Amino acid sequence: MKENNYITIPGFLRTRLDLKGSELIITAIIYGYSQDGNSWFMGKTEYIAEWAGITDKNVLRSLKSLTEKGILEKKEMFVNNKAKRCYYRFNFECAELQNSTVAGCQNSTVNNNINNNINNNIKKDAKASKENPDGFSQADFFNEEKTVKASVKFGFTPDALDVRKQVIDKVDNYFAKLVFPFDSDEFKRNFYILMCQPKWRTSQKSFSAIQANLNGLSKYPEEFALILIKESISKGWAALEYDSTPEKYEKWEKMKRSVKTEQQSSKEIADMMKYLNNDFD
Repeated sequence: MKENNYITIPGFLRTRLDLKGSELIITAIIYGYSQDGNSWFMGKTEYIAEWAGITDKNVLRSLKSLTEKGILEKKEMFVNNKAKRCYYRFNFECAELQNSTVAGCQNSTVNNNINNNINNNIKKDAKASKENPDGFSQADFFNEEKTVKASVKFGFTPDALDVRKQVIDKVDNYFAKLVFPFDSDEFKRNFYILMCQPKWRTSQKSFSAIQANLNGLSKYPEEFALILIKESISKGWAALEYDSTPEKYEKWEKMKRSVKTEQQSSKEIADMMKYLNNDFD
């Protein structure tokens, strides 16, 4: 690592959260990656170890401690359904505390402050029941990370999807933790519908199995991935890819190229006719 590299450490990490030494440096690094409130730190522990001047083993120990205190949030994702990768980001609820002088976020005073802030936001932002014809309560607008639930964002209700509310709740919890290969609302909306299907519900598939299916879609264009999702929904399939999928994708690509060629030829003919018409007017 170059000698002129440095880390900017916000004062509240040391004063308000009472962090010191390697835990302070580790938190500062991950805080830098997650300032937008969405990004997760996906670097290797060797990177942190080099900055903090400690071994990988001590990095893992510090990460575990910071997660247990609630200063960092952690999620796990399986790569190719085998290798487990951990992601971390800073818990910004810790940064919002004004009156706590204790370390971490597990202290009862800290938790009370957080809960009060959340409850105030819910009361302020949630619509009145008469403005909620779909039957969502105030709590329905938030998942564990206090963001709008996917079901609310997409306008899904138990009646609309013909499922029980428990299914919606479980899908919301899974959905908030998934890493998607595409960011469009159309893709996520259709995948949400898929997760409500009998063979895709949380009682039938583990989180790692659903994430593995998503990872498999990353090798295709979004347009073709949507075809696989919609086909699985309409036919009640339990998977997105089968032995016939590569051949199906090859045929789809050829069809796309053919359509593009035809469109290009039509445009060339139209341009030529326009030129000739102008020439002989």
